[in-house]
Amino acid sequence: MQAIENIIADMPSDFTDLEKVLYVYNYLALNFEYDFDLYDEDKADNVVRDIYRFFSEKKGVCQAYTKAFSAIMDRLGIECYEVIDNAANHTWNVVGLDGKYYNIDTTWADPVTVTADGKYYDMTGYVSYDWFLLSDETITESADSSSNGGHTENAFIYDNILLGKKIECTDKTYESGYAWSNTETPLTYCGGNWYYMCDYTYEDRCAKLNYTDSSFKNINNEMTFELSNWGFDNNNELIFDGCFTTLFAYGNYLCFNSNNQILYYDVKEQIYNILLTTFDGNNLFGCSYDGHGNITAELRNYSVIGTSTVLNSVERTAENILLADHCDNNERAENLVKLKKYLVTGEMDGNWGYYDVAGNIGLDIRDLIRLKKVYAQ
Repeated sequence: MQAIENIIADMPSDFTDLEKVLYVYNYLALNFEYDFDLYDEDKADNVVRDIYRFFSEKKGVCQAYTKAFSAIMDRLGIECYEVIDNAANHTWNVVGLDGKYYNIDTTWADPVTVTADGKYYDMTGYVSYDWFLLSDETITESADSSSNGGHTENAFIYDNILLGKKIECTDKTYESGYAWSNTETPLTYCGGNWYYMCDYTYEDRCAKLNYTDSSFKNINNEMTFELSNWGFDNNNELIFDGCFTTLFAYGNYLCFNSNNQILYYDVKEQIYNILLTTFDGNNLFGCSYDGHGNITAELRNYSVIGTSTVLNSVERTAENILLADHCDNNERAENLVKLKKYLVTGEMDGNWGYYDVAGNIGLDIRDLIRLKKVYAQ
């Protein structure tokens, strides 16, 4: 299937199996959303359960998420099985790493929010690692709780019928002490490291940008960002206490958001700047990137009723962003010269993310043509 081939083609070839599993886990959560037609009596019979419609419509229920993950793992040569829980009417995966098995639920990795009038929305740019590489005991320990997400001890692996053996997930290695145990954002691969933001402190109004290597245990702090007005609306009323930011890579840049700006961080130069400030109020709760120059921002409207904060509505707005626009005229002239040099010699001066104006995460003649057009406007 071409959609699967495209996912694998975008993945660095030197990834470990653990990195591949994490990359796919993130990809499904960030690029797809739950099919909320399941909750509409008039549409429930037509919800997306197969991977063909899942990849074309970018939405589905648990069967679609599970089958998609299985198909990608199969293509990568990583042992993977489907778990069926008839009691909970739910399905997820078990994956094999280094001879041990772990539960993975990509459906519940993709968090949702609901407005006061009962409308469900996918949370743009968010990934939950609460369902990543878990033991059987951990994933079922709250079987009677609605927060458990539908994982009971009665679940079984369909493939066991063919394997003639029982697969059990007893190892808890990855459940603590790893980068995904303490992150507010998706783990994002950029420039040879995995980055994430964590340790948001309400009093200091700041969040740390950390990075780690393929072990996900060697943690280093890159920078601390000050986000002074996070959590307050235009009337200086506290509407939430937390860090609602996302993180994605664009070339050599990491992009993230405060509650009213989208910013980008230059990994090589270790500086950051503002990318977008066109949002009204302080209600920006996340953003995502489609790989083709389009950034989607999620705006939420809240109101405070007594001591409660109520979500009234969710709006998504798309912007076409060229990082090449964020430089002065002298830099623009230099960029054209540098891009021409790269196309002739293969040598790049500076950060290639500036020149990828075609949005294809690569440099070719299309970038030169479009860069000239952008600068001519």
